[in-house]
Amino acid sequence: MHHRGNRTVNGTIGLRVPKTVIKAKCARYLQRGEPAHRTRLVNHDDHTIIATYGAEYRGIVQYYLPAGDVCRLSRLRWVMETSMLKTLALKHRSAVSKMARKYRTSIDTQHGKRRCFEARIEREGRPPLVARFGGIPLKRQRTRMLGNGPVRCAP
Repeated sequence: MHHRGNRTVNGTIGLRVPKTVIKAKCARYLQRGEPAHRTRLVNHDDHTIIATYGAEYRGIVQYYLPAGDVCRLSRLRWVMETSMLKTLALKHRSAVSKMARKYRTSIDTQHGKRRCFEARIEREGRPPLVARFGGIPLKRQRTRMLGNGPVRCAP
């Protein structure tokens, strides 16, 4: 809610995800208004492609988790997910739906089961290397660990 030009939640200052930020973050993965592959990642292995997209997505989402409207990042998730699948499809000269079926999995989180995309590299005598994209619930987290300890956000 806007109160005399200030963003507020129950009388206190509220953190929001600006529309301009969502557009700017999505623009990196778009061509002519729709998700496109990233050519510079095509020569990497599948694990690296999924790990790169996963790290970029996780960084943006975790920064905005204290925001009251973090669910608006679902547009970014869809754009990045489609771009990642198009990159994998280009690499394997396959269809996006085949790549989605190949890498889709469900994981258990504290908020229940979440759908994500995962690539594993099995290693003998050691646990497998796992790269994951998604699986982060876009729900507001009022207390976040930042720097030296927990930070309480506005209600």
